Amino acid sequence: MGAPPRPDVPEWCKSVTTDCPVAGTVYGYAPSLSANTFFASFFGLALLLQLYLGIRYKTWTYMIAVSLGCLAECIGYVGRIMMSNNPYDDLGFKIQIVLLIFAPAFLAAGIYLTLRRNRLTHNALVLWDNRRFKFFCGAVVVAYVTILIRCIYRIPELLGGWGGELMRVEVDFIILESAMIVLTVVAQTVFHPGFCFSAMANTIGKKHQHSKLASMSETELEMLGRGESA
Repeated sequence: MGAPPRPDVPEWCKSVTTDCPVAGTVYGYAPSLSANTFFASFFGLALLLQLYLGIRYKTWTYMIAVSLGCLAECIGYVGRIMMSNNPYDDLGFKIQIVLLIFAPAFLAAGIYLTLRRNRLTHNALVLWDNRRFKFFCGAVVVAYVTILIRCIYRIPELLGGWGGELMRVEVDFIILESAMIVLTVVAQTVFHPGFCFSAMANTIGKKHQHSKLASMSETELEMLGRGESA
């Protein structure tokens, strides 16, 4: 069900009054205090868990990417909490619109950091016998699909412009934005690569060493090839 069209209100509206109704705001509603408090608290807790798991398993780049996403989500919902008290709050609107739009990009970066390690080797194939790794792969799929659903929702929402019909329905926002990103973060936290995909853990310093050895091997082969052709 679509929301009623946005009525014209004076440009000087800074709070809800008789001349400045809630319906005249961009969203056409006062964001739910209870729902947004829950989401802000959830992402705040997820941030702490991601920092703990990242430090414990030394998955530094993954920790930074997902933690930034959780932090942005948390602050974004704080902005919506500000708007629940005053739907005309310009600062709260700017905080939530910017951070909630860009936060999933950091979570998607976390997915990329796992997918870029997809190399077909004998040792990699052995991982398929690991039950935790199978759950991890499923979690990556869930995270990817939920972010995709959220992005699909955002396209027509923003195409409708500020105060568009889709933007003025809070239930749609909670289901297709908030709930989708919650599922993303749950998948990335419960099935953390630190204990489900050990190849991402404890790699600091090893990557440089591996690259150096690989480079030496390639150089030796090149020299050997030149020697044979001489």
